[in-house]
Amino acid sequence: MYVVGVGCIYEVYDQQFAVFFTHFFATPEKGTEIFGNLASIQILSEAVVMVCAPFFIRKIGAKNALLYAGCIMSIRILGSSFADGPIAISLLKLMHALEVPVLLVAVFKYINENFDL
Repeated sequence: MYVVGVGCIYEVYDQQFAVFFTHFFATPEKGTEIFGNLASIQILSEAVVMVCAPFFIRKIGAKNALLYAGCIMSIRILGSSFADGPIAISLLKLMHALEVPVLLVAVFKYINENFDL
């Protein structure tokens, strides 16, 4: 239930984030350009975190890693309502790189630990 519920809600939020992001810039075109650059940085950061995620999850456990990912998601969603400029909203976007790799690896680790395959 956690994975399905969190995944669905978060995907809707993340899908609409690009539209919301562009409102912090003078023109939608400038916002789209900055968003594209930021997304590139985010993807590179996700790759680095993905390499480290298994070690992090092994240290804190799969259940705690899922809770960690949920906390980061909550901070991003709630933080978006308080963001008052392009820097704040950009930092919230980059937090995605700290959360998604951990969520993906933790889900599989949790399934492996708790269900007979």
